[in-house]
Amino acid sequence: MLMTALQNFAAYLLIAVAATALFMLLYAMITPYRERELLRQGNVAAGVSLSGVMLGFALPIASALMHSVSLTDLSIWALVAGIVQLLGYYAFRWIFRELRAQIEAGQLALPLLYAATAVCLGLLNAAAMSD
Repeated sequence: MLMTALQNFAAYLLIAVAATALFMLLYAMITPYRERELLRQGNVAAGVSLSGVMLGFALPIASALMHSVSLTDLSIWALVAGIVQLLGYYAFRWIFRELRAQIEAGQLALPLLYAATAVCLGLLNAAAMSD
């Protein structure tokens, strides 16, 4: 019984961590700036916006972990969470076209607002996933 519980724990955690890593990789690929380079240069704006994105994705993943009935169910919700976050990014960037310039310049106004938007979107997404 304990072994089955540990195996389930490991499987669900592995899917959640893999989904988060895959999402962050995809997000980094679609953004017009290079987060890793900016972070290495000490660009706080890049760190703030990327942290918000990661939290915004992790919140619905945590909800999916609590409510999923199978690994397939978790995987589907992870896909939904990723799509919602990417749509939120594109909408924010469409409204605030200067987001890229502010991140690259290390200015915090829009990156901080974007981070908060990503977290809020993640919270709403997480709540919508529950029964």
